[in-house]
Amino acid sequence: MPFFEKPIEVTVLEDHIASWKKIDGAILLTPKSHLHFNKLFIRSHYVFMDKLFEFSGVTELITGKKMDKDAKSLFRSLIGLGCELSWSGFLFKKPLFKEYSFLGILKEHVSDLRISDELVKALNASDSVMQAVRKTRPDELYVALSCFTEAPSPEVTSKFEGPIKHIVKYHHDPKEVVWVVNLNKLISRSIGYKKTFVNILRLVDSVSQVVLETSRSFQGGA
Repeated sequence: MPFFEKPIEVTVLEDHIASWKKIDGAILLTPKSHLHFNKLFIRSHYVFMDKLFEFSGVTELITGKKMDKDAKSLFRSLIGLGCELSWSGFLFKKPLFKEYSFLGILKEHVSDLRISDELVKALNASDSVMQAVRKTRPDELYVALSCFTEAPSPEVTSKFEGPIKHIVKYHHDPKEVVWVVNLNKLISRSIGYKKTFVNILRLVDSVSQVVLETSRSFQGGA
């Protein structure tokens, strides 16, 4: 593909990716093998003169024909680990991961949903994650299984009747065990543009590494 057709998102990350393509209004990047996620989707739209970028780092644990009874049990063990980034403090804000807000709503519809803070604690204890968060300062960051990717953060419960029904049904018959690190950030075209993208990729990778390690501890206990 000619250079002039290469998106800027690809150009600034080309040292970290093996391949890329455009798909469904997004750019799909395949990271190099030393990274801890399988795919990175990037979408963007203009907000005045800047662009809001949406990054989705995908880590596939179990998919397709490997979804047997044990895999479905693992899914139900992991779904309650979802979390999101918040900031505490007034003048000097401190990053802090907490339980994913949607889980509280889902718990009202899935009585046997087991919510766990193991991933929250692991992310908060990770120096590499916290350093990357401080460098990147994302506008939004949440980590959840792929069944949540169509469900935005809850504000008014009644808005999410459709997504809730989907996730409840999926909980009973999961099709994959796949984690997604979703990160949104408004980025200006200025000095440091490339560095911002690289820092975001490193943050997605650091979070994905902790997610993998935490998931394996549940697999070991299965």
